[in-house]
Amino acid sequence: MKIRYLIIPLFLLISCTQNQNKNAKLVLPEGKMIDILLDVQLSETYLSNNRDLAEGEIKSLPIQYYKAIFEKNQISKEQFDESIKFYQKNLPKLKILYDSVAKRIEYLKEQNISN
Repeated sequence: MKIRYLIIPLFLLISCTQNQNKNAKLVLPEGKMIDILLDVQLSETYLSNNRDLAEGEIKSLPIQYYKAIFEKNQISKEQFDESIKFYQKNLPKLKILYDSVAKRIEYLKEQNISN
């Protein structure tokens, strides 16, 4: 009887650990995540600044943009979602990601102004 009380928590611990390992494999490395977040930011900025879009386009374009970003970067929505969750739990790393995205946007602005 007492063995059952030991086996159940052990089983739960193992299953939780396996789930965490699976999710950890889905987390994208920082460099790749920066590239993706840059693409997301640029598409979000375009959509928010483009006031000529029809009502239907306003709702459907973000979905299309995200699909295109995932395809371009060869990732799945699940990988993106798990990576966002991971980095949101680790705020110092998330700040580094967004600081890097901001620097790249500034660089792109400078390139655009000089051309």
